[in-house]
Order: sequence, then C-alpha cells, then structure tokens
Amino acid sequence: MKKLKMNMLNAAKIWLALPVLVIAVLTLTVALAPSQNNSGNNSKSVSAEFEHLYFAITSQAINYDEIEKSIQQLESNFEKDFAQALILKRKQSYQEAFNILKKHLVKAPRFYPYYEELVWLAQVNDKLSEVEKSLSDKDENKYRNYLRAFISYQTGNYSEAIKLLENGKDFNQLYLLSHCYRAIGDYQKAVSLLDSCLVIYPSEKSDYVKILISKGSILLLSGN
Repeated sequence: MKKLKMNMLNAAKIWLALPVLVIAVLTLTVALAPSQNNSGNNSKSVSAEFEHLYFAITSQAINYDEIEKSIQQLESNFEKDFAQALILKRKQSYQEAFNILKKHLVKAPRFYPYYEELVWLAQVNDKLSEVEKSLSDKDENKYRNYLRAFISYQTGNYSEAIKLLENGKDFNQLYLLSHCYRAIGDYQKAVSLLDSCLVIYPSEKSDYVKILISKGSILLLSGN
C-alpha cells in the first residue's frame, strides 16, 4: 500500500509538471523564431492576401505548387519577393533568400516581420555586418529603428535595444521590448508590456495565443 501511494504521488507530480514543460517549449519556439503574421496595428502595410500567405508559409505544412500560384496572384513585387524568400528559407537556401530580402532594405518596407526575417537570414549567412553597414545615423524611420533594435536584441545588447524601443507604440515594438526586459530579468516590466500587446493586438489573429504563452512563461519565471 505504501508503495502504491508513492507511485500515485510521483504520477501526480509528473502530471502537474506537464503544463510547465509545454509552456517552456512553446515559449522557446516563439521567442527565438521570427514573428509569424504579427503585424498587429501595422496590417495595412501589406495586403490581406499576403498576410494569409505569410502565415501559411511560416506556420503550416504547405503544397509548394499551390503556394507558387498564390504568390503569382500577389500585386506587390515586395510581397512576391518576400514570399519567395520565405519559400527558399524553408528549403534551406538561406543565401538566396537573404539576397532577395536585402535588396528591399533600401526602401524600408512597412512590415516588421521583414526585418526579423532579414536579421535571422543575415545571422545564418554571417552577413549581419552587411545589414548594419546599410543603416545610416540619419535614418529615423521607425522600421529602420526596429531593425537596429532587433539586431541589438539578437546579439545580446539588450540595453541598446531597450533604448531604441522605449518610445514605440506598435505591437511588434512592444512585444520585442517585453523580451528585452525579460532577458535582463525585469519580469514585471515585461508582463506590463505584454498586457499592452494584448490590448492592441487583434484577438482573432491566429497567433494571439503567443502573447498569452509569453506572459504565462514570465509569470512562472517570476514565481507569480
């Protein structure tokens, strides 16, 4: 009987630990990967058709022939190129994908995930210095500023990223800022920023749950 009680107790501990493990795995996934369809209040910068396509390419199993047909139906050359770069990324053709995205940098696209994908591919190809050289001190565009902040975050310079993002009001700016505060251990500030994200981010978006997962994981880390 004593052994049975011990086995039941161990089983209960494992069962209670499962949600924590799931949250931890999901958090690592969403924190380290580029954002998926999280343009938030910046959704007018790209077409609705592209947003759906972006989510499909980055988050789902896809039929390449069908995706190619959808890409050709896009009206914007930027959207077509971005989608093609994402396909190449899936196929691990990282250099070609980076070259396609980099040529659009001079136009400062109004779509935050573009900069996240660009930095990710630049790091994989050891080309981050090329991206940094393209930035001028005179560039005050909020998207260029986000690029600087994302580079700082990805390279561990959290204080610089915070400085660049602290006046931002868009979802992507606030979401990245929350990760910066999380990285330096300021969990209270990180949660507060995620609460702001929950207010401005459309709840019907497919990755709204990502914000909730991030918040839950921070609360676990902080012991709340």
